[in-house]
Amino acid sequence: MNNGILKKGIDLGKKISDTQVFEHYLQGVDSNFKDEVTKYIKPDSLVVYNLCVDACCNYKLFKVKGKKYIKITLTNHLDYAISEEDRVCMPYLENLDFPCKTITIDYDVFLKALEINKFTYSIDIDKDNFEMIDGGKLDYIYGQLNITKNHLQMPKRTAKEQSRRRLLLRKLYPDDKKWF
Repeated sequence: MNNGILKKGIDLGKKISDTQVFEHYLQGVDSNFKDEVTKYIKPDSLVVYNLCVDACCNYKLFKVKGKKYIKITLTNHLDYAISEEDRVCMPYLENLDFPCKTITIDYDVFLKALEINKFTYSIDIDKDNFEMIDGGKLDYIYGQLNITKNHLQMPKRTAKEQSRRRLLLRKLYPDDKKWF
């Protein structure tokens, strides 16, 4: 990961929003990354996955013609399963074979998938490791992306939360009748 993200007013040791870091990182990054976009996931080809345990990845952010993409290389995935009601939206390539595969997706779509499933995420750029919190945490640390969802820690969704989640899923997957 380019340490250029640490420039311009980002206070080391202070947790900051992903937008702040990504905007700093993307400054000066333009179409010279065009070759990185070899294959990327479109919203209508997303596959919904339930990540039961840790998935550790390396990532690269880049921008082509003003649009942000995130390239993720999964390096470890201990377990996964598909569930109808309680699943995590995770874009991935068809025939994704663990333990290692690279995906390139629209960054906004990636964030929407996390939002739908109530992941919390933060960035800590002055530590080599990270601290888990209840409900799972997404950390960006020197190019390593760690996603954790522990079902024992996740609070049960209220009826209102379930309804809101279904509405979001309907918007993201308008052709998928199971959310209607």
